[in-house]
Amino acid sequence: MEFSPFLIIVIGILITGLALIKPLIGLVLIIFFISVARFPTVLPSFLGIFTNLSVVKLLGGITFVSVLIHGMVGKKKMRIFETKEARFFIFYLIWVVISGFTQPSSFTRETFTKYASFAMLFYITLYLVDSPKNFRIVLWSCIISMLAAAGLAVFQHFSAEDVIRARSAFIDSNYFNFYLLPIIPVAFYRMFDEN
Repeated sequence: MEFSPFLIIVIGILITGLALIKPLIGLVLIIFFISVARFPTVLPSFLGIFTNLSVVKLLGGITFVSVLIHGMVGKKKMRIFETKEARFFIFYLIWVVISGFTQPSSFTRETFTKYASFAMLFYITLYLVDSPKNFRIVLWSCIISMLAAAGLAVFQHFSAEDVIRARSAFIDSNYFNFYLLPIIPVAFYRMFDEN
């Protein structure tokens, strides 16, 4: 099934508008798009710095800009370095980006793009998940996203002629399991804690 470029542009503008107006919608969409690894690259290069921008990376960038704008307009102060975990994560990202510059040029830009994405997602999450309500929305988004991915994996497994390791929409089975495992206890937690 092919979509017309006009329809894709209209949907893109609509999603961009939603993410700019309500950044939490952007975060929820990022969660749903993370599992879809086979999205084509939209832009091979951006600003000469970032490489292989996919839909989820563009959506992440738009949500990041939206969070920055909302933070400036609302004058909400971010306490990024108050917890040990946050300080360690920032230190880890800086270390990895510096280590990436020891690689050949194309790998350096790819490494920078990946870890800049992680840093942006970290900031978006810290800013938006600031109440039990938003935390619950994010948890349910993760659960529903992985439930859909697991359903696709079951379909792949039983529809294949040969026995295959199910990978759903992820790059391979290992990535699928890597994302699925932390969600299983979260799903049980929500199941027993939900009203």
